[in-house]
Amino acid sequence: MHRLCTVNIYTDASRDTDNKTSAAFYIPSLQVQYKARLSDHLTIFAAELTAIKLALAWVLDHNNVNAVQLLYLRKLSRPINISKN
Repeated sequence: MHRLCTVNIYTDASRDTDNKTSAAFYIPSLQVQYKARLSDHLTIFAAELTAIKLALAWVLDHNNVNAVQLLYLRKLSRPINISKN
């Protein structure tokens, strides 16, 4: 039987006044943080999606969670459940 494990992952993206964009995620329980500088003039929507993609890639690369990943998005009022069997 697999143990159910939940990890909270917070994502964010930003674009400054010079149109430089970046994306980041943070996993408080594992003390993991990652940030990346993205291409100039990237839309904030694309940067937000990139932050989510980076977080999910980290979870898949560090397969230390058996069942459910709970990804909190800063822009949404409710969490999105992402299951991996």
